[in-house]
Amino acid sequence: MAVNRRRILELYDYGEGLSIRQISEPLGTSRNTIRKVIQQAGDLGITKEALKAGDGSAIDALFAQAGRADSDYEPLDYGYLSRELDSPGVNLKLLRTEYCQECASRKAMPYQYSRFCGLYKEWARKANVTRRILHKPSYACQVDWVGDSGEVRSRVTGEASKAYYFVMTMPYSGCMYVEAFPDMRMHSWIAAHNHAYRFFGGAPCITIPDNLRTGVRKSDPYEPLLNEVYGQMGDHFGTAIVPARVYYPKGKAQVERTVKIVETWVVAYLRHKTFFSFPELNEAVLERVDDLNEQVAKDRGASRRELFRRDEVEGLLPLPNDDFEFATWRKTKLQQDGHFQFERMRYSAPAAYIGQDLDLRITSATVGVYGGGDLVCIHKRLYGRIGQYSTVEEHMPEHLRATADKLWSARGFAAWAHKVGPATEACVKAILESRKIVEQTYRSCRGLRSLCDRKGPQALEAACAQALELVKTPSYTQVKNLMAQAEDAPAPITDQDRLVRGAIGPIGYLRDPSDYANHPRREDKDDGDERTDR
Repeated sequence: MAVNRRRILELYDYGEGLSIRQISEPLGTSRNTIRKVIQQAGDLGITKEALKAGDGSAIDALFAQAGRADSDYEPLDYGYLSRELDSPGVNLKLLRTEYCQECASRKAMPYQYSRFCGLYKEWARKANVTRRILHKPSYACQVDWVGDSGEVRSRVTGEASKAYYFVMTMPYSGCMYVEAFPDMRMHSWIAAHNHAYRFFGGAPCITIPDNLRTGVRKSDPYEPLLNEVYGQMGDHFGTAIVPARVYYPKGKAQVERTVKIVETWVVAYLRHKTFFSFPELNEAVLERVDDLNEQVAKDRGASRRELFRRDEVEGLLPLPNDDFEFATWRKTKLQQDGHFQFERMRYSAPAAYIGQDLDLRITSATVGVYGGGDLVCIHKRLYGRIGQYSTVEEHMPEHLRATADKLWSARGFAAWAHKVGPATEACVKAILESRKIVEQTYRSCRGLRSLCDRKGPQALEAACAQALELVKTPSYTQVKNLMAQAEDAPAPITDQDRLVRGAIGPIGYLRDPSDYANHPRREDKDDGDERTDR
């Protein structure tokens, strides 16, 4: 049944007549169709006056053009449009302009711009086609952490610590840089960028990170708030930090693809090998990265490194002479042994500062010590096994330098124990051999020296001999408890006691009768008790 558009508009009277429901019943037309007719009339500019003028043929022609089928329009070449969109600077608006020019030459009916864009987007969605982004050489780099982690084992204890992989890639060439770090904190984040820029020989105009906490303080699709230190690093190298959109991996698609390559051909490739330090691990990682950068891409006919050297090296920004150094400040106190502790590692400082507060300037590579605002010394920062020492001999007092080995070394403790006695020497040797890390036994040995100073060498030697009879590997606590028991035990009976108390008989010691002279007899005591009761 044909739709009487003119009659619908007359009854509707542009909102002053019948409602859509009232029009639908007598005309037998659905309400959706009536709404469409009213909307088309507004789009075509059909006014109330033109409708009353009775120019029905003009109105029908307008509606006929609006309702023209897609077959009446010049068809679109979707494949051509998709290929052209890969060209730099080409968008749908430009392609629609060229499409209209072609329709004019053929005297064909072109689609309106909205219909043109809608048809292409619908085709792209069904065909699952995405437009490839052509990256400019040396314009941007993308950075991220790899999801999978490796491990580094301690050569002494065998304990494993995680290794996290940092990735930087150049989107144009695909050239990549990968490095392993013990954590993903700010020190490692900044050091990774320093090393990556040095690896590429320059910095791109833009650095695109993810919205991780070390890079972005507050994520926002339009104005993200950068971490202050990360922003300072960008200023130092002259690169703009532009975070990718939140929850939009396509914003840094190249590094996401590189991360998958690294997970397979670096992390998984090295999974059966054991590494005992991060320099050792990173040496193997760099070999794998070099191999990946040298592989020739079939679709481009050149390797990543070849494309990078040919098209990108000259366009990178020159690097400053020094790397960006991120530093944090901490306070500490120098202990009596001339060392302070930072992150479970111990560093020495001059003995003149013992008991004083010191300021520490911490970077990824160094630990600077400041006293009273002046630089006192600088240590190389320790990583890996906890409990390590960084000691400078000159920091110790003059009168202790010659005896340094006697204070904090296995040889010094063994020499002291030898002077005390063979039992003490055997006990100290057993304690020193009880741990894989000998430094962990030094406090126990110091405890034995303290017992010797307080109780005397003879008491210590006796307690050590008794402890060795009980266990093969005595501890400081066992020796201490045995010395305490010896103090609480009754004193042994001497020969003088025997003369006073009597001689030794066949059944034991016999007391002298005089010992009982001053004691009342039991009968007298009982009689006294009875008289008292009465």
